[in-house]
Amino acid sequence: AGCGLGMLGGAMAAAGYLFKTNAAAAFRTSEAMDSTETARVRDVMQAVQGGGALACEMYGETYTDKPVSFKQSDVIGYEQRTSRVYNTYEWVAARKDGRGEIARAGHWDKRQRKELMGTELTGSRHLSFRQAGTARRMAEIQGELENVSDQISRMASTSQDRGLMARTFLSERTTNALALEDYRSDLEEELKSLRTEPVVTVAGEAHGLWIPEGETFQSSTGVTVTVNQATVSRDHPPADEALGTEICTRALPVGQRVYALGTVKQDPVDPSRLVLFKDKSGKAPFVLEYGLEEDLAAQMCRNGESQDLIGNILLGVGGVLAIGGVVSCATGSRSQ
Repeated sequence: AGCGLGMLGGAMAAAGYLFKTNAAAAFRTSEAMDSTETARVRDVMQAVQGGGALACEMYGETYTDKPVSFKQSDVIGYEQRTSRVYNTYEWVAARKDGRGEIARAGHWDKRQRKELMGTELTGSRHLSFRQAGTARRMAEIQGELENVSDQISRMASTSQDRGLMARTFLSERTTNALALEDYRSDLEEELKSLRTEPVVTVAGEAHGLWIPEGETFQSSTGVTVTVNQATVSRDHPPADEALGTEICTRALPVGQRVYALGTVKQDPVDPSRLVLFKDKSGKAPFVLEYGLEEDLAAQMCRNGESQDLIGNILLGVGGVLAIGGVVSCATGSRSQ
């Protein structure tokens, strides 16, 4: 009993150490988020052109130049996972009581299971983003261009109606029209630049960033199996019961604000794009989440504090149990 107590204490202490390790990692990541300056995507592109990698922090909005339509909106991609849902039977061995008599006979226990049958992907499963605010600024410029064009048209029409009686007025109008033309040219140049804003692709699949879009279930016409527990045998398991087919859909949205902290390099296939990846050495922190930095850092600190507290409790209790087990084993050995 004493040795078993010691082993339990050791296991709890090991679990406590694991919790504290995770807490320390969360604190380090939170500190890195606070200390790293946010960089614009275009500036990062200039820094890594020609080779090399850069650890940086960016704000982006999910984007793709090849969107697919899903539920009347554009997404990077959506995935449908089809699973077979069924009941199966697992053998539960007989249990004996303290006198060696069978307290519970062996029997088949019904359990519900799912088996993935297939996955259908439309679009891409790789998250990509561009500089946050790009879409909003492009919409503002489009509206401003329409407004400026209307002003220029009205001024041209007014100037023709004035005739020769207001040359000074017309001269002022011409000056204003030229200024508006220059302003329109500047807006068009900015819009052209925004349309070529560098895009960052996340290496690997963006786990945790897929948005669930619902489930559908279609019942099957399977036969219900009745098991006569009085004549059961481990050698003859009951047949599975088909319950139906479940289809789960998830999507990678367009236009979602995303916070990224990681290592970036130029895409070797398309030099006009960037690739965000997790450093293999594990030294550089990596965060890719929807939301604002302040909220994410605060949540990370709370998680770290919770795990640190649980780790301290497990280490304390585990240490006491381990010491008690060692003492008990030593006492038992001396008594023998």
